[in-house]
Amino acid sequence: MTIERAAGALDGALEEVEQAIEHLVWSLDQGKSSAQLRHGHALADQHQAVADDMLGLAKEARAAIGALLGTLGGQFDLVGTRRALAMAQDCLNGLWSRLFTGFYSGEMLRARTAMPREKPTWAAWARGVEDALGRCPQPLQAANEALARCWEDLVERAGLLSVSVQATGQQIRVVAGRRGEGERSTEQETALAAGAGE
Repeated sequence: MTIERAAGALDGALEEVEQAIEHLVWSLDQGKSSAQLRHGHALADQHQAVADDMLGLAKEARAAIGALLGTLGGQFDLVGTRRALAMAQDCLNGLWSRLFTGFYSGEMLRARTAMPREKPTWAAWARGVEDALGRCPQPLQAANEALARCWEDLVERAGLLSVSVQATGQQIRVVAGRRGEGERSTEQETALAAGAGE
């Protein structure tokens, strides 16, 4: 897979992440809009703040990869590509962190589980939030896997770009990375070929 195709797949995966988080934000907000829940709840407010932050990170990751896709048709920019992937990586790390600390930490799980018993009017809200949360890990994991493929393709592309050729007399030395044990270097093979031609 080329970096162009890998980045396109990552963009698609990030779109699904964004959609899952938009659904979470909607569930948090929609549940609170009921007339019975007009006065709010501290846990609902905390969850809303975390979800809004997550949506911002998802949009930031998509913007970075979208900008990258716009540049990949021209001359390859190794540094710009690395920066875009690093930005997406930071955003995905932040999304996982906020998902678990903001929704799945022991404290948050206990509070959300207790909420319907303590305040029965919030039971439907809690169920809707659980359903929306259940939709988040799979697209996040798919985005992580797509990003890993982008990093692999970037490393391959960087390896091709870093091949250096030095001419010294009749010998050409090519530095392209480590050889396996027992393999001849290009320098050895070239020297042998030059000796055979004399």
